[in-house]
Parts: sequence; C-alpha cells; structure tokens
Amino acid sequence: MKLKRAFSLIELSIVILIIGILVAGITQASRLVAQMKIASARTQTQSAPVTSIKGLMLWLETTMETAFQTSEAEDVANVTLWNDYSPQSVSKNNVSRGTSDNNITYKTNGINGLPSLSFGGSTGATTFLSGTLISNPKDIFTFFLVAKSDDTTSTNYRIAFLNGGTAPSVNGWIYQKGGGGGVNNGKRVLTLWSSIDSAGSNITSNPEIISATYDGTNVKLWANGTAETLNNPSGSIATPITAIYVGNSPNGSYPWQGLIGEIIVFDSVLKNADRKDVEKYLGKKWGVKIN
Repeated sequence: MKLKRAFSLIELSIVILIIGILVAGITQASRLVAQMKIASARTQTQSAPVTSIKGLMLWLETTMETAFQTSEAEDVANVTLWNDYSPQSVSKNNVSRGTSDNNITYKTNGINGLPSLSFGGSTGATTFLSGTLISNPKDIFTFFLVAKSDDTTSTNYRIAFLNGGTAPSVNGWIYQKGGGGGVNNGKRVLTLWSSIDSAGSNITSNPEIISATYDGTNVKLWANGTAETLNNPSGSIATPITAIYVGNSPNGSYPWQGLIGEIIVFDSVLKNADRKDVEKYLGKKWGVKIN
C-alpha cells in the first residue's frame, strides 16, 4: 500500500514537471514568435518605399528601437516621447509631452500583435503628444494613418492627428475618427478648417489604414485602399497655427480612444502608384488587407 502511494506521488511529480516544462516551452515559443514579428516589421520599415518618395515631412512609427526611450518601450509604460523616423529630415519632428500620465501608454501586443501607442480617451492638458507645426504643406499634402478605434459611435470628435490650432475651429487640418455632431457621428472624417468637413463611411473597431490627400481644393480619402465617398470634399484651408498634436486637440477636449501605430505625412499629393505602394507596405507590416 505504501509502495503504491509512493509510486503515485512520484507519478504526480513527474506529471507536474512535464506540465511545467510544456508551459515554459509555450511561453518561450510565444516570446520568440513576438520577437520574430517585430524583427520582420523593422525589416519592412527599413526597406519601405516611404524613404524613396520625395517630400516626407513626418514619419512616426512604433516598431523601431529608436521610436521610444528605452524605459518607455515596456508594456503599459507611460510614453512622453515619440521620435520621428524620417531619414530625409536633418531636424527630426519628434512629438512629446512634459507631464507623464497613464492616458498614453506603450502596448506591446497592440495592432495585430505589434507594439502600438494606446490612448485612453481621457480629456485633459496632458493627454496628447505635440511637436513642431508642419507649416508646409499648408494646402497640399498626403497623409497616412494606422489606427484602431475603441469608440465607433462617439458624438464627440476623436482626433488622431492634428496640424493646426485649437479645435474644433482649427486653423489647419486634422484627421478624426468618431466624427462630431449629427450625421457625421461614427464616420471617418478628414476636416480642413475653415471650410471642409468631409465625412465618409462608418468607422469600424478593426485596425484600419487611412490614406488622404488634399490638392488645395479637393479632399480624397481611402480606408484600407478603398476610396471613400465624401459628403463635402471641396474647399479652401486656413493657415495652420500652433503645432502638431497626436491623440487629442491642444485643449485636451477631443481625445483619441484606441491604438495608433503609424503616421506619415508628405508635402505633396502622391501619384496613385506611390500611394498604393505605401498602403501595400503598411498593410503587409500591420496585417491589414488592402483592397
């Protein structure tokens, strides 16, 4: 009887040991897969067509080792600095904030498993990152955004990126999801104050790659490579003032709620072939199907 009990305890110990080894192996394998995914994203970033297109004004992305301070590139760490990756720029347009809070954090397993910035949707003066105003382009540009919204029905503005001044009466141009007021609630919107409020179709809670151009008169917008039908695509734009803002308006009243992975700005309307090349790069890197 004692021998049988001892044997059972030995068997149980062996089972527990095997389970421990399996769990450790699975954990290690998961880490290896994540590391390989980041390495692949970095390789794609380094070879991206973005670097070969003239007029790159801003390139913010979350996978490169130089994107954030080492101490802030940790899961749920508060982020106070996001570095511009533009290789064409001698002077980098990094975005930052002086005060740290938990509204903007680093998320290791973000958009489709890649590191991303998480914005909590809170109002307040420290709930955005800001940088130097992009005064050129003023009235002609191409803009790309990789983001995932956690609020698809908001009646308030949800600003992912702004180049201008106080919102919503912005002297400049912004990209916002979650639309504002009336029929634009829950729409993809590229607003160019003072006259264009170009709402497209409803946003989704899935990761999206948004592309937009403005040629001085007309706005065009694409979601995952598909052209949007806009309700007010034409008009003039006021001169941008103040600064650029990521994740909110300068007064902290229109916070983004969700994830942001990449922002790219050019000072011209890209040729369709170049735009599609950038969309293809972003789609492959972030695991989003481009139509």
